Amino acid sequence: MSLTTTATTTATASASAPAVVEAIFRYEEPDRSVPASERSLFSSPAPHNLREEKLPLHDYRSSTTLAKGAEGLHKHGFTVVEHHVDPSAWATERDVLDTYIPVVQDLVKSVTGCKTAIVNNVAFRRKLANKYDANKMFFHPRDGELDKVIGALPSDRPMVSPQEADKSLEPARAMHVDYTLKGLRDTIKHCRADMVEAGAEAIRAHEAGESRGPRVAAYSVWRPLKTVKRDPIAVLDWKSPGNIQDDLHAFDYRAKGYQGEYLLEAYTISRPTNLDDHKWYYVSEQKPHEVMMIKFADTDSVHDKDIAAAGGHGSPFVVGTEDEEPRESIEARVIAFW
Repeated sequence: MSLTTTATTTATASASAPAVVEAIFRYEEPDRSVPASERSLFSSPAPHNLREEKLPLHDYRSSTTLAKGAEGLHKHGFTVVEHHVDPSAWATERDVLDTYIPVVQDLVKSVTGCKTAIVNNVAFRRKLANKYDANKMFFHPRDGELDKVIGALPSDRPMVSPQEADKSLEPARAMHVDYTLKGLRDTIKHCRADMVEAGAEAIRAHEAGESRGPRVAAYSVWRPLKTVKRDPIAVLDWKSPGNIQDDLHAFDYRAKGYQGEYLLEAYTISRPTNLDDHKWYYVSEQKPHEVMMIKFADTDSVHDKDIAAAGGHGSPFVVGTEDEEPRESIEARVIAFW
């Protein structure tokens, strides 16, 4: 397998790609009338106060203000790295477990400097957002299709969602953050035994009320499987003009742990009072070796306000791309320990 890793993107702006495109962003708050117990594993709630807004989506390639490489992840909550991996690394579930996950863990260690990186799960998305576009109040109910798929997966190793197009996941239309800090810590405590061991000192220090224990953080390593023509991954710059924290709304969802289910806390993102307070980025015609790393949560952000707490993200509809083929991607959620 061919593998080359660098900590900065080598992507340059395309002469044909505009610096800014228009996209329709879906903002929402969580509808708490349907509790996590009535929703599928890993299902966010139906939306409340849903708003769709046509906003500028800025091209990461042509930005002259964003910090790049590890500094971008540190300050803005996301970055793009060049990471060449042969497609055979995700050809089957066994290839994902034996080949792709180890190189993703090495990538996270290389970029962040953490001592240990553990992949929580891997998700394939290879179809259009038909359910979320047809019914904007849609959520996955308990005992439904998603529950059956996830319920069948083992809980003693990274979960890998089906990669066949018809069984894969849809792009996530609603803007969100996958973990709060509480969600990160609860994942470390309940998800798998290897996470419990790696994060034992960090959890002990936090529960003892110590001012600062070992750092832990969570990231997405998001890779397209082919050049992206529609439904790109878009990320919210933590250094946007507004106070992003004001627009984050926590909710719980059911997750599988090695000793049973637990509740994992995440965020939805609501419409800011001033639309200019949010600045969103994507990578035009993003290719498989151009990997987006997105921060979910970081304990160091509590102590240093220059450190991004998270990179809100989702897949908006880019105006004029309705005739393009479905986007295909593989995403790994990774917990990092220092």
